Amino acid sequence: MGNDEKILRIYILNIQKPTNSTQVAFLQQNCVEREKKDKKPIRRIKLSKKIRGRVFMRNLLDKLIDQCHSKYHLQLLFPSDPFILQLECESQRYTLSFSNKECFVAEDINNLEPQFVITGNEEMITTVLAGNELLSRLVESDQLSVKGGYRPLLFVESVLWLTRPMIKEPVEIY
Repeated sequence: MGNDEKILRIYILNIQKPTNSTQVAFLQQNCVEREKKDKKPIRRIKLSKKIRGRVFMRNLLDKLIDQCHSKYHLQLLFPSDPFILQLECESQRYTLSFSNKECFVAEDINNLEPQFVITGNEEMITTVLAGNELLSRLVESDQLSVKGGYRPLLFVESVLWLTRPMIKEPVEIY
């Protein structure tokens, strides 16, 4: 049994082993809800590093999409036709679609060509997605590589920067 097959062995009711990161995230959420309801912990099995990375990345992407839906001013920035962004992280590939009609993480878009591709390791891509660093700075320092034009780069960087989690910092007045 390979690491990919050891994704998660939490059985809730009659749910089978998950086969992708979306199912893993769903199972984890169900575990938390079930633990609260039953007031007893559910046995957890440690995930492989590769699967933990997929789940973490998927959670970041879902938060990004939630921010796209919740911030009205971003809707004005999105094009009417879908803008396809592809993230290539080691052996994983994630595809995002942005438009003023709908934003989502695409599971399987083989027929659409991405307008912009970001390639790099998981740590650098998560740094950009979390809003800790600007995409253009990581590209300049050769920590990430991109494929696409300058306007798509500005669009992607704007979306990533405007959807970053806001941290409340105290203001000091002198």
